[in-house]
Amino acid sequence: AYGSGGLGVAIAMLAIVLLANNTIQNLIEPFAFGSRLHLHPLAVLLTVTTATMLFGVMGAILAAPLTSAAVNGYQQLRTREAGVRGASGS
Repeated sequence: AYGSGGLGVAIAMLAIVLLANNTIQNLIEPFAFGSRLHLHPLAVLLTVTTATMLFGVMGAILAAPLTSAAVNGYQQLRTREAGVRGASGS
């Protein structure tokens, strides 16, 4: 853009690219990951952001799947615990 339109066009294109990339990362991806991993989109956004700040790129990649695994494991343990209590209480 800088070579064909000058500095103003290059700055405008940079702003558009940054806005589009930011929108995709902060709005669309949490909804897509959240629906597929059965997590709330806000939970996905917060865990990915936090893991990225703490662990960098690897944290960003692993945050949503590990959170989903932890939540699903916790739910299975609670379901199993409730089944054991129900069976022993009869």
